[in-house]
Amino acid sequence: MSDPQMEKLRKQFTVSTQAEVAAFFELSLDTIRNWASKGMPGKRGKYNLIQIMRWALSVGPWKSDYYVKSVLASSIEEAGEGD
Repeated sequence: MSDPQMEKLRKQFTVSTQAEVAAFFELSLDTIRNWASKGMPGKRGKYNLIQIMRWALSVGPWKSDYYVKSVLASSIEEAGEGD
């Protein structure tokens, strides 16, 4: 996939407000504010839903050891491909 296509996809998964993040994840605004205080990625006007999902699964409230190991293994494999 070309860079312009990837950029288009990233923009499709970016929202402007914490209320939109809450709606996407079907959570309360208070929960999203709590997540933000705990390090959820994003800033006012630009919240990437993919990054938030990755954060939630890797270190956030939905932390999954399976997900962390999978991402770590994938990163190690990618690093080894450059050798």
